[in-house]
Amino acid sequence: MSGAAGEACGIFRWLMGVPAADWIERARIIALSWDGLAVPAIAAEVGCHENTVRRWLHRFSAAGPGGLGGRPGAGRKRWITEAERPAIIALACSA
Repeated sequence: MSGAAGEACGIFRWLMGVPAADWIERARIIALSWDGLAVPAIAAEVGCHENTVRRWLHRFSAAGPGGLGGRPGAGRKRWITEAERPAIIALACSA
């Protein structure tokens, strides 16, 4: 396999560590852009905002398949430590 199809297969293999729904959406965005669709058409097809499409296209352009994975430290930080967790669970279960 060569060209866009070969690169798409490489993307699918690399993204296996990303949650399925996320990598399917990101791979579809890239594939639809390869098919020549514009950002608004891709957003309508995938069911996301145009800015989301732009974000993944820019990350893919800048870093290739590696740009499509999650970033380290992304998401909300924990409020409690692992040491505090058992005490909170015990307290909640005793009530």
